[in-house]
Amino acid sequence: MDILVERFENNALHHAYLLAGNIESLGEKIATFSDTTLGVGGRSPDYYQKTFDSFGVDDAREIKEMAYLAPLVGERRVFILGIPAITREAQNALLKLLEEPPKHVHFFILAP
Repeated sequence: MDILVERFENNALHHAYLLAGNIESLGEKIATFSDTTLGVGGRSPDYYQKTFDSFGVDDAREIKEMAYLAPLVGERRVFILGIPAITREAQNALLKLLEEPPKHVHFFILAP
C-alpha cells in the first residue's frame, strides 16, 4: 500500500487499480488506505465496498450509476470491489466507465 500512498502524495493516484491476491486481505488494506489517506471511510456515503460471488451486468450498471453521482461529503468517491468472477456482459458495461471515469472516482478492483 506504500505505493498508493506515494502516488497520492505526488498527486498521481490513478482512477482505477486491479489488485490480485486474497480479496479479504486486500479489501482490509485498501479500506484502511481509503480511510486514512483519502479520507473516505466506511461510514461515508461516498464509500462503497462489496465482494461479489459473480459480478454481472446488473451489478455493473448499479456501480456505473453510483459512480456518476457527485461526492456527498468530500472530494471523491471510492469503490472497493471484490470480483472473483465477472461476466462478459459486465465487462462490457464497465468498459466506458473505466476508460473515461468521472474525475472524482477511484476504483480498487480486487481479484484472486
